[in-house]
Amino acid sequence: MDMLGFTCLLAAAAGAAVGGTHRLECGGLALEFADEAAGLGLRRMLSHGQPVVASADPKPLLWRIELRSEDRAAKPITLDNRLAAKVSATASKEGLALRWDQIALPDEPSIMAVEVRIVRNEALAHTEWTIEVECCSRSYGVWDVAFPVMANMGGDARPDVAVSRGNWGMLYRECRDRQTGSYPSYEWPMQFLTVNRDDSGLYLACHDAQAWPKRFSLVPQGEFHFLTHAPERGVAGNGYRPRWPVVAAAYRGDWWRGAKRYRQWALAEAPWTKKGPIAAREDMPKALRGLGLWMLGGGHAKEVVPRMHEAARLFGVPIGIHWYNWHEIPFDTYYPNYFPTKPGFAEGVKELVSKGMVVMPYINGRLWDSGNENFKEAFPFACKTPDGKPYLEEYGSGRKLACMCPATPFWQKKVQEICLRLMTECGVNAIYIDQIAAAAPQLCHDKAHGHPIGGGAHWVEGYRTLLTPILHAAHTDGRDVILTTENNAEPYMDNVNAFLTWNPRYDSEIPMVSAVYSGYTIYFSSPSAVNDERRAFCASQGRDWLWGCQLGWMGFELLAPENRAKAEYLCDLAKQRLAAARFMVYGELLGEVKPLNDIRNIEMTWNRGWGDKGAHKAVLPAAMATLWRAADGQLAVAMTNWDDSDQAFRYRIDHRGERMQILKPRQVVVEPLQPAK
Repeated sequence: MDMLGFTCLLAAAAGAAVGGTHRLECGGLALEFADEAAGLGLRRMLSHGQPVVASADPKPLLWRIELRSEDRAAKPITLDNRLAAKVSATASKEGLALRWDQIALPDEPSIMAVEVRIVRNEALAHTEWTIEVECCSRSYGVWDVAFPVMANMGGDARPDVAVSRGNWGMLYRECRDRQTGSYPSYEWPMQFLTVNRDDSGLYLACHDAQAWPKRFSLVPQGEFHFLTHAPERGVAGNGYRPRWPVVAAAYRGDWWRGAKRYRQWALAEAPWTKKGPIAAREDMPKALRGLGLWMLGGGHAKEVVPRMHEAARLFGVPIGIHWYNWHEIPFDTYYPNYFPTKPGFAEGVKELVSKGMVVMPYINGRLWDSGNENFKEAFPFACKTPDGKPYLEEYGSGRKLACMCPATPFWQKKVQEICLRLMTECGVNAIYIDQIAAAAPQLCHDKAHGHPIGGGAHWVEGYRTLLTPILHAAHTDGRDVILTTENNAEPYMDNVNAFLTWNPRYDSEIPMVSAVYSGYTIYFSSPSAVNDERRAFCASQGRDWLWGCQLGWMGFELLAPENRAKAEYLCDLAKQRLAAARFMVYGELLGEVKPLNDIRNIEMTWNRGWGDKGAHKAVLPAAMATLWRAADGQLAVAMTNWDDSDQAFRYRIDHRGERMQILKPRQVVVEPLQPAK
């Protein structure tokens, strides 16, 4: 069938069965499913007429379910929508209902059923996909569910794929490699991705306000799926009934359209945004809102305190110190036995806080050293594998560190106790709790913990229960203490004030997290190698500033005279961000301002990276700009030139006419715009 015939059929009957297939249309998205005999799999998906899924398989996939038994001798079973079953499809004005009944398991005939619903939401111009699994087996239960499964993602071309990951997000143009990620973690901090062929885009998301652990996998011109780990994983008779839909929508434009669609959902439905924007949150400390730059250091107070005074004199903006190794124990060793502190720590904290600085010590929010004598009392509350063993992780120290279960009161109270001691005994005005928003959940199978084993809401809910009393204590007895964590997984936002975006920078990054959550949280840390060539250093810092980052998190070597030009540019960025706080702290990042004139690209080397492959090339324009909107609706353009020569930047915002800005070398500008006439 040609494209015109396919489109006309869709327009004639949303949810109709035509020629042995089932079709659905909503908001520029067109879906075609195979008939009952072929298993009702997804045959084609079009965004505004452009194929984004096109399966050549006569029996395409739609779902895949793994079942396991508590009897370890029993082999896992994998089922998909092409299995032998009583298959039916029902079309209505709302959408499609697809069923597979009388599914058999070994020695258990007609023991399972699966139902998929695809509902048209015309108001939001998207489709909502749900799957439910009924299982009455005496031996097997649902383990993992892959849904939806889509074949040949991108159709006959390699698509552009945007994924939230790392610091900000990544754009893979003409994507060639498989992309995967675990949620919630730094690998995939928000539950969506976008797929583009030219300006025809596909938004794929899990609108899951409970933040269940899940994964995605996308192979360009191959299979895409979301994979969710079932609660009560593998328990006999366990089915699968998530309370949230997968959402698929078409759009015109680039990944920004998908990000703003996700923002619309997250601000309306997600519990982690219910406290409102930064400006409305009483638990968002004033010192954090007004902080200009972060320093990174550690060790004894006699080493840290003088350098912080030096940094304060140089930068002239409010500063903070992320203080590592304030404790006697070595790093990543003997956790969580952080006390006693190094001598003079509390006195050093008091001195810096009295000068208006933020002092933020490091603790870990997940790990207990299994080599500790006191691990005997902690072992029952560690996360367990299906075999009942603790998950052990190794880092630079070589110690075997057990991941603790956040749903257990034992671990909740331990972290709360450490934080309270830091506030009351040491007088800190900030605490960094490592790994919470960085590491993916360890699927805990310990039934004694009282949570559903495996997947479900208990991991994020456990951390919410852990953090809520800490946040309360942070604002009790006159305190106004900042709480932060590592990386940027979204569901901890209601109890964490800021997220450490510390990973190496790449030129393929895009500001997906800022596009979604600007004005609702703070992302901090812009670490560059201080030995980067000046333009390379300034490009990394300037781009992070354009995306709303609270800058800094470099060592005291930045204060050396030979790095003065870099420090001065960093200081200018920090001052402009604070001066434009109504836009860049409290406002919303709307998009990148595309220049109307050509701006040359600069090739540079960024020396900060992972391991032996630390140094890597980056290519960025010599100047860039972004568009911000304040809460009152006023717009502003932020722009900067990190080159050594002047850059003309010509642009147009909606109907305001063309504007030209001549940017001097390393100039930083925030230009508020007057309302359009």
